[in-house]
Amino acid sequence: MGRWLRVLTLLIVLIQIVLSFLSYHEDLEVIVPFNLEISFVLNVFLVLFFIFQFILRWKNFSLLKNINGYSVSSKGWSKIVTNEIMPFIIYLPFTLLLVFYFANEILLTVILSLIIMEGIFYVLFGKKKFKIIINESAVISFTNQHEVLKWANIAKVTFSSSCTLILKDN
Repeated sequence: MGRWLRVLTLLIVLIQIVLSFLSYHEDLEVIVPFNLEISFVLNVFLVLFFIFQFILRWKNFSLLKNINGYSVSSKGWSKIVTNEIMPFIIYLPFTLLLVFYFANEILLTVILSLIIMEGIFYVLFGKKKFKIIINESAVISFTNQHEVLKWANIAKVTFSSSCTLILKDN
């Protein structure tokens, strides 16, 4: 669920980038009908996705932080940070452009700033808490993107000196 929210958020932000560019450069003579209404609806969806992701992530964080499990390795931690920061490569420059050039896009600037800050705080607070939890019914990956794998859906578990591979059934 979290991955779909991130993809939809990124897609909406990319659409907003194009709409902002077209509205700023009126000399291109490209008229987008109902531009303000479209931007407003997209901003509402961004707020809803942000709230849903915020509740989903922090609720799971509060539920799973005190359960015993296997801590994430330094290589796993670097993957978590990379995975969390990738969308910010698009969000941060666009937010800066919105601040300096598009004065009428204050709401979008605030939304993107909240998304960036929430992601940074989540990773920083979760650094010592992220883990892999194994119990009799499932394997839970408690990282920036939670995943629950039931034992019935796991085909094979392979151990090596540097990692553990879990292969899912198709």
